[in-house]
Amino acid sequence: MYLYQLANNLGQIPPCHASKLGHQNDSGPYWCVLANTPHGPIPGKGRQGRAWYPYGGKEHETSSFSYIHMMPGCTLSLHRNSGPHAPHGALDLGRMQDGSVYFVVVCHTPHGQIPGKAKLHTPTGPKGWYSFGGKEHEIRDFSYVVAHSPPHQGGGYSPGHPLSPGATVRLTSKAHGKNLRINQNGVIDGRGGNGPWATFTVHSRGPYIALSLAAHPKRFLAIKNNMLTEGTGGKFCTLIAKHHPGDGTVTLESAEHRTQHVGILPSGDIKGPHQTGQGDHGKFYVN
Repeated sequence: MYLYQLANNLGQIPPCHASKLGHQNDSGPYWCVLANTPHGPIPGKGRQGRAWYPYGGKEHETSSFSYIHMMPGCTLSLHRNSGPHAPHGALDLGRMQDGSVYFVVVCHTPHGQIPGKAKLHTPTGPKGWYSFGGKEHEIRDFSYVVAHSPPHQGGGYSPGHPLSPGATVRLTSKAHGKNLRINQNGVIDGRGGNGPWATFTVHSRGPYIALSLAAHPKRFLAIKNNMLTEGTGGKFCTLIAKHHPGDGTVTLESAEHRTQHVGILPSGDIKGPHQTGQGDHGKFYVN
């Protein structure tokens, strides 16, 4: 289930008030938006057909941006930054050309509650930025924008889910006993150890996730053309993680190609996603 869509700005009335989470003291309410920039999509603030985003020490203005349009019954909420990990369901929609990932946030500033961007992994921990008065401002006091599914639908993350956004994990194949890896040549198998080629960062995709190598953030696990392959973070990298409390494992299903799963054979070789279900070949222990 998708919790939201990105609606391109066409000069229209904003399509959804759920993302009207900002307010600037000198000018009123703002929506959380995603600006289309030469550097990649960057979270920022928008209203009345215009958006502003922080980049390179400056405030930039554009009419090329997208609103976050919530699906019926789905909601957004704010969760205050309080540690090294983002909350379940936080929207990490910003993608820079250097591979950096940015979250949609609302910054708590002297000028109001201003939508901006935040990065989870910096030398001093999570950090936010917002634009105001022609400049880019840095801040530590911000809240993540978090998506929620309708209460009757389930989905999303639950407390204790083993694949929490922002976590660094290794995935041990139940069938083979070693770790899933993407090696330096882009080859995927289940013969990894505990090094950088088998260590992944978990990214939020609304109710779903994506997995990139922690040491190489542009290299994602993907399911495309009936193959388990390497991707750059697009739609083929979005995975549905299902927790199996009975044996403590997870299965990873393609959100783009439903019923196709990440799979490893007892030999350690990959199994075709279209041939993999939720049996032992598709199960992983999270470490």
